[in-house]
Amino acid sequence: MSKVLIRNASYDEIANVVEEVFSLFPLDVSGKKVLVKPNILGPFSPDKAVTTHPNLVKCVVGKLKKMGANVIVGDNTGIRGYGMNEHSARVSGILDASLGSYENISRKITQVSSSSRFVDEFVVSECVLSVDFLISLPKLKTHNLTSFTGAVKNSYGILPGAEKTNLHRIAGSKRNFAEMLLDVFMIRPPDLVIMDAIVAMEGNGPTSGAPRFIGKVLASDNAIELDAVAVAMVGAESNNVEFLREARKRGLGETDISKIEIDGNLDKIKDFKMPSTFVANKGLWAIVNRLSFLASAIPKVIEEKCVACGICAKHCPVGAITMEEFPVIDDKKCISCYCCQEMCPQGALEIKSFLQRFSRTNSEANPEFLR
Repeated sequence: MSKVLIRNASYDEIANVVEEVFSLFPLDVSGKKVLVKPNILGPFSPDKAVTTHPNLVKCVVGKLKKMGANVIVGDNTGIRGYGMNEHSARVSGILDASLGSYENISRKITQVSSSSRFVDEFVVSECVLSVDFLISLPKLKTHNLTSFTGAVKNSYGILPGAEKTNLHRIAGSKRNFAEMLLDVFMIRPPDLVIMDAIVAMEGNGPTSGAPRFIGKVLASDNAIELDAVAVAMVGAESNNVEFLREARKRGLGETDISKIEIDGNLDKIKDFKMPSTFVANKGLWAIVNRLSFLASAIPKVIEEKCVACGICAKHCPVGAITMEEFPVIDDKKCISCYCCQEMCPQGALEIKSFLQRFSRTNSEANPEFLR
């Protein structure tokens, strides 16, 4: 059984928590290569709660350097384009926080064979396989496709460039993507995870939700069990999160929090808002699991927010978006992967599930409809 650490923390006073994490989960990093992988989804400033906060990155890197490690800080950003990797790191504050250790890990890639039922091999950043230790620094956020994004989803960032959207296209459905996500995760599971849950994101994450202060840092050497505890902390059930159900089936970790050793207080966050595509009612979830269209939705453009930058069209894995005055989404082509919503820097794409629309905007009609 692994242990999950939960500690109260703030960004200004995080160093003591980082010290405790490395004491509880010791790693012999002296003279070793260590990749620190934060979540750098795109060029979002720290106050947006989209990316890992730079203060956590800085403290972890500083600690590793004091321990004699050769540190690399890097991620494959979601938004593609020349110079976007470094630009995203700079805007998020992580470039400076890396203390001179930042690298664009998308420049050197390699292929790795896979037992996935979807593909025979994956394209990944070369350093992910060559380093001695991988330390993951995810952000606690909601996600319209995976419901929750934390330690496991952060590993999707080992994929460079268009590989991310290509796998979305191949998966084609929420259930298949959960399997694919774990296939990617198992290429190189992290040796240590330290989750930034000081300011999380609720609602329609991972970019269009709202920042929510929680004031916690979570850590573990088992990413599955850490995510299960984080999901419980925000008031959800791990059985209702597709990739956690699949992880438990594969024996990758415990998802029943009563069977996980927790060091600290698991205080459930009151009224934490899950994405509109999430179904918390167990009876409804069983139906949705068979009829996935009930939870999926075609994104809708919010014209007053849209600046017609075309990023959504560029990142659609199935070419379902064309640009006119505003983006036009082809309902017949759309696979509800929500890459467009995730990549939109303006938050100009709205997601409302069938169930949410059917319930006459359930938050107004009956807030407990899906509870």
